[in-house]
Amino acid sequence: MSRFFSRGSARTGSRFLPFLLGLSVVFFCSFVQVAVGEQGGSPRDQFGGPQAGDRAPDFRLKDLQGREVTLKEFKGKRPVVLITGSYTCPIYRQRISSLEHLYQKYGKRVAFFILYTVEAHPLGAPSPYSGREWITEENRKEGILFKQPSSYEERCALVSRSRNALRSSVPVLVDDMDNGAWEQYGGAPNAAYLIDDKGNVRLRQGWFDPPAFEKALMEILQEDPPRW
Repeated sequence: MSRFFSRGSARTGSRFLPFLLGLSVVFFCSFVQVAVGEQGGSPRDQFGGPQAGDRAPDFRLKDLQGREVTLKEFKGKRPVVLITGSYTCPIYRQRISSLEHLYQKYGKRVAFFILYTVEAHPLGAPSPYSGREWITEENRKEGILFKQPSSYEERCALVSRSRNALRSSVPVLVDDMDNGAWEQYGGAPNAAYLIDDKGNVRLRQGWFDPPAFEKALMEILQEDPPRW
């Protein structure tokens, strides 16, 4: 009986081996696709927002000097870089120096803006990403413990404080308290958009990936003929 069972098992195994191999290939490809994503090696994310090839939503926001800025004013002139962020987002803080480097390198040919949004990890209030208070270990260690601003003036004050602390000179556009621009662009804590001079999204990263972003930036600046 044992010999019969072994022969049967061998026949069954050989019959199902191609199926199992095919299933393994499908699983592996799916795993790689989820892990790598579609945007220059950036991981997939759960946030929405316009994708590459979509028309970028227009916005009308003010900088810290009170000057009103719209996306359409750059149409036909130069590309726009838009990065979402808030002081209490550790990823934003970690990558702000890389953003500063890109701004210093390409800022005369490309319009750079930080879209300052709702705080990702406020003290004493629910995080917009968990529905509960979520004070990260990085924030505790660095003393980045701030309440969610309750007014536009409070948000602007926190923007100024963060710029000084992070030594950032990248222009900031402050979202209104209804967070309308943030929602239009997907509601991510540190998304990155490269928008061409026609108003189309050329690259979207759910999480700002500076090396991949610079590669796309160089490609768009080398297009022939240049429009800026």
